[in-house]
Amino acid sequence: MDRRPIKSSQIKSVGYSEKAQQLEIEFMSGAVYLYEKVPVNVHEALMRAESPGHYFAVDIRACFEYTCVFKPEKKKEEAHGAPPNPSLEKDLRKSIKKAKAAKRS
Repeated sequence: MDRRPIKSSQIKSVGYSEKAQQLEIEFMSGAVYLYEKVPVNVHEALMRAESPGHYFAVDIRACFEYTCVFKPEKKKEEAHGAPPNPSLEKDLRKSIKKAKAAKRS
C-alpha cells in the first residue's frame, strides 16, 4: 500500500485501501500499524484534520482493530531512559482519556 506524507508531529505518512478498508499509518518513530474495517470517511477526515495526531488518538486508535506491521528497534538511549518526548506521551494519554469519557456520555 502506498503511503502519502502528512503534516503532523506524530504521524509521518498515511495509506488507505478503499477496497480492503485498510488504513496504514507510519508514525514518526518508524512504527507502522494497519487498521482494519476503516470507512473511507474516516480516512478522509484524518487527512484533512487540523491535528491528525489528535484525530487519530480520538477517532481511530481505540475504534478499529489493528496489527503492528513494523516496529523499529529502540535506540540504546531510549531503551534505558525516559520516553524521547514525554510531553507528547502525556498529551496522547490525556486525549485518549477525554475520548473515552466522551464516548461514555
